[in-house]
Amino acid sequence: MAGIFEDLLLTLIQSKKFSVRISARIKNVKSGLLRFLRSPTDYKIYGISDSERFKDILVLVFLELIILIPLAMLLEGSQRLGLLDFPDHKLVEMIDEMSIHMVLFVAVFFGPILEEFVFRGFITFYRFYPLLFVIAMAGALGMNKFKLIRKIRRAWTFCFPLLMMLSVLLFGYVHVWNFEEQMSLWMIPIAISPQLIAGLFLTYARVKYGLIWSMLAHALVNFIALVLHYTIPLN
Repeated sequence: MAGIFEDLLLTLIQSKKFSVRISARIKNVKSGLLRFLRSPTDYKIYGISDSERFKDILVLVFLELIILIPLAMLLEGSQRLGLLDFPDHKLVEMIDEMSIHMVLFVAVFFGPILEEFVFRGFITFYRFYPLLFVIAMAGALGMNKFKLIRKIRRAWTFCFPLLMMLSVLLFGYVHVWNFEEQMSLWMIPIAISPQLIAGLFLTYARVKYGLIWSMLAHALVNFIALVLHYTIPLN
């Protein structure tokens, strides 16, 4: 009998330690995200393993979903009550018409890779290839490449918040074309608000962890959205 109680006590202790670790990780990721949003900087997190990055990405996806899911429910409820009148969504019809395998390929593999590469692939200095080309050409013409890099790097740091917001806004605006008809200008920010919020999370993942990790975060969110779509039909 004593052995049973000892095993139970050990299980409780381990469970408590696990909960503390999870809470600490959530707090750390949330703090990093908020610092980045308050003061966007092009600085990657170094010195952590891929397994730690993966855990942070899972937490980031969790934080994103606890915002996006209630927001999606609010938008859907407002539309059902007649408070909002969005045009029909092309993607919903496409998902219903496509096979599950094709939907998974597009939404969980092809889409995240393409969108992250297009909208966030350039968002860090050493991946902004037009600038790197200019620096390389200047070096070939005899200019001091290292001084030029320092000057451009300072300008990049100054412009980075604007560049980040332009990326997020462009990512959101492109999703306007997911709707079958045009909508009023005042309604567009509301309609694409989930994509704008997702863009902020994904930009943080891309800058702080790397492009592969933002692709993974994007794929996980899309996968969970698909699971909810198939298991909780709204029609």
